[in-house]
Amino acid sequence: MIRGLIGTGLAGLGIVGGVAAIHYSDNGSATVTVKNHGVTRTVKLRGAGGPTYSCPVGTVSKLRPVDILSGRIKLTIHDVERKLKPLKARYPGGTAPGAVVRYYNGLVRRDRRLVRAFNDSVAQHNRIIRTDCTKDR
Repeated sequence: MIRGLIGTGLAGLGIVGGVAAIHYSDNGSATVTVKNHGVTRTVKLRGAGGPTYSCPVGTVSKLRPVDILSGRIKLTIHDVERKLKPLKARYPGGTAPGAVVRYYNGLVRRDRRLVRAFNDSVAQHNRIIRTDCTKDR
């Protein structure tokens, strides 16, 4: 897994680790479950109610690692944003001690990189669908 993260430029982002599984529902959404150090976390990946596709056998095996990565990234984004929220509330005017400002700015940079990585993983998911599947009427 580490080699895959380095190859995608995600190694420095501290993506949520642990054993992951994914469940696809009939409506096209996916639920990613990650268990790490006895703590189980879940996140849903949903489509925007767009078109449906018919895919050949084997497409899910291509999508699974991409979607699990998307779920890990989304959980990490939740973690970062949970750290940002109290800082925004405590310093609503944007004036804070230097150390807090540096910490906050680091979190914002990390959040932006994570959002970019999430969008890239969604784009990769969509490329697989476009390449392997046919659009339903």
